[in-house]
Amino acid sequence: MANRIQNWEVLSGEVFTHHHHIFFEVDRNSKADVGPKRVSYLLDKRKVTQMIIEKWGPENQTSQMNPEAFISTLRNISKTSTIRISNGQRVMPYWWDAEIQLKRRECNKLRRFWTRKNKTQNDPLPQEKVNYKKAKKELKILILNSKRAHWKHQAVNSEKALPNKE
Repeated sequence: MANRIQNWEVLSGEVFTHHHHIFFEVDRNSKADVGPKRVSYLLDKRKVTQMIIEKWGPENQTSQMNPEAFISTLRNISKTSTIRISNGQRVMPYWWDAEIQLKRRECNKLRRFWTRKNKTQNDPLPQEKVNYKKAKKELKILILNSKRAHWKHQAVNSEKALPNKE
C-alpha cells in the first residue's frame, strides 16, 4: 500500500489538538502485491489435458454449448491448472540466528502450555507462568545481545568510524 501513496502533504489548518492532518492520494491504477501470484506461463499440462478431456471428451459432447458456459469452463481450467508462486518468504532480520529461533520456539511452547493450563486451573502464580516469563526474558536478552554484537561488528567493519564509539 505504501508504494501506491502519492502527493502527500501535512495540512496546516487549526485542529485544536496536537495532531496534524495528512492529505494523500492513492494510485488506483497500480495493483497491490498481496497474496500468491498466478504465473500464466506455468501451467500444469497434465491437469489441463485431463480437464479438457473431462469437459469436452467424446462422451460429454453436447450440441448446445453457450458462450458463457464455455468461458466459465475455460476460466475454471485456467484457475485449477495454473501453478501459484508465493511472493517469497519474509526477509529475516540481520540479528536473527538459530539460537534465537530455538529460544523463540521454546518460549512459544511454554506460553501455549501455560495458557492451556490457565484455562483449567485458577492458580494465581503457577509454575508454568514463571517458566514462560523466564524464557521470554531470556529471549529478549538474546535478541538484545545479538543486535549489539551485529552493531559492533558493523561499526568496526565500516570505513566511517562512529564518533565517540570505540
